[in-house]
Amino acid sequence: MTAKRYLGRTKDLRYFAHSFADEVMLVVTGEKGCFTTHIAYVSSGSGNKEIVIMNWDGRNQLQLTRNGSINLNPDFSPDGRELLFTSYKRGNPDLYKRALSSTAEVPVSNRKGLNITGSWSPDGSRIALALSKDGNSEIYTLARDGNSPTRLTNSQAIEVSPVWSPDGSRIAFVSDRLGKPQIFVMNVDGSNVRRLTTAGSYNVNPRWSPKGDKIAYARMQNGGFQIYTINSDGSGDTPLTSVGSSENPAWSPDGRFITFSSKRSGNESIYVMRSDGSGQTRVSQGKGSATQPAWSVR
Repeated sequence: MTAKRYLGRTKDLRYFAHSFADEVMLVVTGEKGCFTTHIAYVSSGSGNKEIVIMNWDGRNQLQLTRNGSINLNPDFSPDGRELLFTSYKRGNPDLYKRALSSTAEVPVSNRKGLNITGSWSPDGSRIALALSKDGNSEIYTLARDGNSPTRLTNSQAIEVSPVWSPDGSRIAFVSDRLGKPQIFVMNVDGSNVRRLTTAGSYNVNPRWSPKGDKIAYARMQNGGFQIYTINSDGSGDTPLTSVGSSENPAWSPDGRFITFSSKRSGNESIYVMRSDGSGQTRVSQGKGSATQPAWSVR
């Protein structure tokens, strides 16, 4: 069916195996696998909350930030070469970007108040985030250099966690405009806002699937969170986890898997499961907690 030859060093053996697994998946299904991709997450293993990157199976962990502060909510650029994240390293929660090939942490938004939950648009030209520069937290978009802010929401509620649909036409976000946090969807210009989740009283952490047909999110129940998926039209609300407390889902680039953080083993760790909830496996290693995973495109 297929054959590949790989030349390299012994330490590259795992990469060869993952690369060939991608090729096998391509031949069998017509779509390449995600086995050479990476997961970025927040680790407290150093004593601070720093951004760490690892292979999708938990191997080859590499600490990226070393600013001795609180760093949160990593998000990969569409080409997989940059990360967005929020850092408190200068006291205020400011948004930064960093090329994986560099150690430079470039400020994107350091406006007064919150500059949090940043996410890249599918074409990499814009960034959606939550800003509180005018009072309460609202959803904005910025140019990739941090300029040209455009306000999308305008309410007395707290609104955070914007994420783009794969075609760039819509944004899902979290709002407590009805009393408690729920998932909403709007057009990219802020129009046609509609509530997506109707079950559960506390729903957060939305993430679009790569095909745009589903959104994964976390719902609070019985004192903890569990991962659900829901169709983009609001139908098919389906639980995927039921053990411990699990949140912060993120899809693999092929849509076959979902990574998430869970406290089921005591310390919060990164897990991976199939998109139907089966095969839940812990992948993060080492001491400290591991939270807020983001999956790269390559």
